[in-house]
Amino acid sequence: MPVTVTSQTLIDRRVAGGANREDSQALLAELLEAHAGDNLVSALVYQGFATEKQAKKFAAEYER
Repeated sequence: MPVTVTSQTLIDRRVAGGANREDSQALLAELLEAHAGDNLVSALVYQGFATEKQAKKFAAEYER
């Protein structure tokens, strides 16, 4: 069964790394507005929301 990567999954991962939940929610919203495709993948990885594999899965689903 494929693993689904959701916005909540991304936020939970960043919070587990020590970030604030509210700040993470706001930052994710900003990234989703400002980036698409490979740029979104890079931004999610750089900001600690996901591994590259998770970010690619999320971006593919988000852009549908």
